[in-house]
Amino acid sequence: MGLTGTLHRISAIKDRDGSVIGLTYRIGRHVPGVGNLLWDILATLGQSRRHSSTEDPAASSLLLLGHPGVGKTTLLRDVTGLLAERFGRRVVVVDTSNEIGGDGKVPHSCIGRARRMPVPHKSRQHEVLQEAVQNHNPEIVVVDEIGSPAEAAAVRGIAQRGIAMVGTAHGTDLSSLIANPDLNSLIGGVHQVTLGDLEARHSNHGNKTRTERKGLPAFSCLVEVLDHTTWRVHPDVAASVDALLANKQPTTQLRQHKDGKLLVRFETSAACAASALSQHGEPWLAGLFQLAKSMHIPAD
Repeated sequence: MGLTGTLHRISAIKDRDGSVIGLTYRIGRHVPGVGNLLWDILATLGQSRRHSSTEDPAASSLLLLGHPGVGKTTLLRDVTGLLAERFGRRVVVVDTSNEIGGDGKVPHSCIGRARRMPVPHKSRQHEVLQEAVQNHNPEIVVVDEIGSPAEAAAVRGIAQRGIAMVGTAHGTDLSSLIANPDLNSLIGGVHQVTLGDLEARHSNHGNKTRTERKGLPAFSCLVEVLDHTTWRVHPDVAASVDALLANKQPTTQLRQHKDGKLLVRFETSAACAASALSQHGEPWLAGLFQLAKSMHIPAD
């Protein structure tokens, strides 16, 4: 049960006879500005439907990954509001238990002009996801806690239509999502392939089988929410999955809000650092400084 006009929720603990023997109060928060650390990523979401010739597949959709209580839903609320208000996108929120927009017929102001579609029961979340696309012409669909194969299939279907997605899922990092058979289709899925003798000797230490990514990810950008102010960004999920399956370190960005500053650390293996920086480093750094300037945040 939610409290109308707020983001708070009350859940009952029931005895075997159905009587209430305890209550859990969950305090929902809106933290304005928490999504600013992803400003450059959010600016690209939903653009492909307006400017198909400038589609950027590396930033067309966004998955927030983290363990329960780390702040995924708090971040998702602010991201939704920024996309609807600051970037003027047509956003539809599929809100299963009114976690994102709060209880009541009128959603909380934190999601701005985004439209909300309530879900009658968690088991029907995948149906409402499909309905949102079929009937409401969104540029971006937002959903909290993707957790079942049916929901993952619905998300993949939306991505195949060229509609941007912003969602959350439980997991400690990208490796844990790869190992999750119910949800790893969100990042392309994995399968075993059999190698020839020559390729096995030269590229797989003599092993005849190798695990590879099966297809294209539904979410092309992934953020590991480490805590309320620190996130690890995988700007190219396909490349990160391929690197992890090959037992290599993926190229990521560690982003932090600290003492009023935006801190970004480029993380990669020593082998590809020089190549990555020579090809992408200068534009990437220039983009981050422009981002900091637009948000009036000093950048170190």
